[in-house]
Amino acid sequence: MKPEDISQINSAGETLLHEAVRLGIVNIVRLLLEAGADANIEDNMRRLPIHWACANYGAKFDGILSIILDYTDDPNYRDRSGETPLQLAARHDRTEAVVRLLTEEKVEVDVPNPDGQTALYVAAKKGYEAVARVLIQNRADINTKEQHGGTALYM
Repeated sequence: MKPEDISQINSAGETLLHEAVRLGIVNIVRLLLEAGADANIEDNMRRLPIHWACANYGAKFDGILSIILDYTDDPNYRDRSGETPLQLAARHDRTEAVVRLLTEEKVEVDVPNPDGQTALYVAAKKGYEAVARVLIQNRADINTKEQHGGTALYM
């Protein structure tokens, strides 16, 4: 495979790395990154590969997240809907992904989405107690208000 082949995109704006992450193929993710694939290219949804690692279920995605974090410049990067990887992990009840993200110094726990909802608010709204607990243990602000004045405490 030539280096320029690694960066080709499909009609959804996805590189081979996006596809490998989305499909959960750990060994291909590792191979592509070692070959120079760029983990900071966004697809048509403005998602980086890290977003897909946080939005999908299964232990293999926790492994992929650990690998791809080392190659991602901004772990707080917002996708087209304004969500960060942490918010996606909270929205999809990915407790292990939330734990892994919060071990990174650059990950901000209280970044709001366009509706003013933080990862904690999203987890509380969906009833994901384990995710909410991890966020609170990692200094998530329980009093942050979303655009209508609600907080995670009112969920």
